[in-house]
Amino acid sequence: MSRSIQLTTAFCVGLSLALSGASSYATCNNLESLPAFNKRPISVRNDTLLFSVDSLAIDIDGSPSAYGVRDQGVENVCNGLSALKPKECKGKAAAGACYEPCRSAFKSWYNAGHELTKIKNYMASTGLGGGGGSAPVLFLQDGDRRDWFVSETSTKLKTGALPLKWSEIGKQSAQVDPLAVPYFVIPGKFRNVDWDATPGDFGMVVAPKTQRSVRFLVGDTGGNLDEVSALLAAKLAGLNEAPTAKRTSALGKEVDRLISPTLGTSDFRVAIFRHSGRYQGALGSFKVLDQPPGNLVKWIDEQVEPLLENFGGVDTIIECTKAK
Repeated sequence: MSRSIQLTTAFCVGLSLALSGASSYATCNNLESLPAFNKRPISVRNDTLLFSVDSLAIDIDGSPSAYGVRDQGVENVCNGLSALKPKECKGKAAAGACYEPCRSAFKSWYNAGHELTKIKNYMASTGLGGGGGSAPVLFLQDGDRRDWFVSETSTKLKTGALPLKWSEIGKQSAQVDPLAVPYFVIPGKFRNVDWDATPGDFGMVVAPKTQRSVRFLVGDTGGNLDEVSALLAAKLAGLNEAPTAKRTSALGKEVDRLISPTLGTSDFRVAIFRHSGRYQGALGSFKVLDQPPGNLVKWIDEQVEPLLENFGGVDTIIECTKAK
């Protein structure tokens, strides 16, 4: 369900959460190799999944400012929708020859009254309101945010007391905001293996070269085990927030769009602490967190701290994920 932006790997400055531990790497004992996933080697140690990636991509799903009715969001609406015509573009990424048809189709829908039920006559979904070329099933946010589409994540935030309600987890307030929360994305099929991770689990990304590490929540599903939220990517680049630049919308207006931060490395080590999430419950395949009120990022950091210590620290993550 996620749409991604490939990240660059030139030199970067600043320092995010600094790496800690002894100067020499810890010995990685009790490490077991698992079957590769999408040709990516996976290992497990102390109930922690470990792997390396050489590039990362941004997931913007869950942001209340991701997609707008006027294409005013920080994400180009044509990264979640495609034109129906020409037929070769239906369900395809809006790039190359399919980019302008997508923008034209969206503008036509908007100018015709922009009724949600009629967007299926103009466009197909590639991530916003569905996927795979299906008819988009879109919802608007509440109140004064009704010119913004709801953008969902697979992990849901607690919005009230038990019992859980389907009507609540579909609201924007129940989604994990990628601009405010460092999260990692796991493919849907990653949940169907014997050693699966789960939405809501905690983990850490480490970049040995730049000596940056970021603690995260598994916040969404999709991709190829190499996607992170916009804030996580920004932190790996030594920034406090995701960078933006001025771009032109499908309606010809100037808007702020997310751009790729510079990470300074192509070596990232990932640890996911299996089944470590704190849940209020579940509705279908959706996990609903039991997060406390207050700062969600601080809560994630606090939850990761004992898990990381039990595993052996940052140095052990690096040692157990030696670059091939």
